[in-house]
Amino acid sequence: MLKRKVLLLGMLFASVLLVFGCSEGQSGLAPSPESSASRQNVTSKEIWSIGEEIIFDNGTLVVTQVERSAGNVEETPEAGDEFVIVTVRLTNTGKDLLDYGTLGFTMQNGAGEVTEPASSMVDVDTHLNGGTLAPGETVEGTVVFVQPIGSSDLVLRYKLPQKGDETVEIQVA
Repeated sequence: MLKRKVLLLGMLFASVLLVFGCSEGQSGLAPSPESSASRQNVTSKEIWSIGEEIIFDNGTLVVTQVERSAGNVEETPEAGDEFVIVTVRLTNTGKDLLDYGTLGFTMQNGAGEVTEPASSMVDVDTHLNGGTLAPGETVEGTVVFVQPIGSSDLVLRYKLPQKGDETVEIQVA
């Protein structure tokens, strides 16, 4: 009789451990890199750097290059200003379509001024047009901003698609 009570108590204890050990959606398996990385990477840093891959829910963003320009034969900025040309690469890593375009980008300078992308002929061959990426597709292009010559502390902001007002910030100068 005593052995039976000990055996029943042991089974009850093991059942309780099993139930509480796997409750609240935990399966005992490690989270998949895709599901945890997409949420973790966007919020894991306050400010990103050129060349770093920013992973969000349904895609990735990399600022691959930043250059300053006084313009070209077709267009020059106003006196005291220069073009800041940012090359970005977007990849759709999700299962749904991903819309993109320059309207998701803004730039803030050290004086706190926030500017929208400029309509410019300086990057006519490389300009990031708007469009839609199918799963697995990648697009690369440039986004141009006008800033005072030699501006420092330039931060590119990208509004994450389908995330309301959530943005990531990349230090570009």
